[in-house]
Amino acid sequence: MSLDYKALVKKYNTPLYVYDFDYITDRYTTLKDAFGGKKSIINYAIKANSNLSVIRHLAKLGAGADCVVLGRFVVLWMQE
Repeated sequence: MSLDYKALVKKYNTPLYVYDFDYITDRYTTLKDAFGGKKSIINYAIKANSNLSVIRHLAKLGAGADCVVLGRFVVLWMQE
């Protein structure tokens, strides 16, 4: 995928975070498939990145969430 990052920065300013959901899906699927159908849950560490779009995308793929701080979970839950 080719993006004009300079144009995006002009439009949205910085800091700018660009996520490739196809890549995220590919990496998740590769990891999930590595377990060969064994009962497993892949959990995403929310403290690594609490972007709601990323969390929702991973949840739709079947990922769980690892949330150490209850307050962080409540804030995310309230933003639904």
